[in-house]
Amino acid sequence: MDSASIAQFLESTYPDPPVPLTSELGREIEAKSRAVVGPIFFTSVMPREIGILSPRAQEYFRRTREASLGHRLEDLLDLDKEEQSWDAVEDDTRAVGELMQMNRADGPFLLGARPTYTDFFIAGSLQSARVVEESVFRRFLSTLVLGRFMRLVCRIWRRRIEWVELQVKPSSVVNNIAD
Repeated sequence: MDSASIAQFLESTYPDPPVPLTSELGREIEAKSRAVVGPIFFTSVMPREIGILSPRAQEYFRRTREASLGHRLEDLLDLDKEEQSWDAVEDDTRAVGELMQMNRADGPFLLGARPTYTDFFIAGSLQSARVVEESVFRRFLSTLVLGRFMRLVCRIWRRRIEWVELQVKPSSVVNNIAD
């Protein structure tokens, strides 16, 4: 994924308001989230991504992913493997949830009072699942262990929107994008 390099570009191009990109806890949350949620995304989201793409993008996505995987995308849609992926993450989500709660007293975001790259990483990953397959996103919401995790993410998402609305000057952003 190019998320980190994109975040660095955006931060250097639009430094106001500043968004911290790295911290030890943030990297730990990101790494553990990838490890916990990655298998679910691989079996539940990736093979369904093709369904939201334009025909031209579908061709590229299919060609590149199938070359990397060595088989058709549809072969990933194995309901037994998908269920095993969900079952395998139940215990690990507690540890990720605890990490995400560490700075709760300091503010609404994962690392305290201000949003960081880690907040955007988590919210963006979950929004991707929601756009690709609502049922996968809803399953995250309905999983008992992930319920606390998802409520936290929803709170972060709401606070992020409120924070951005207070910080960003809409006319200057639109003018910069148009140039």
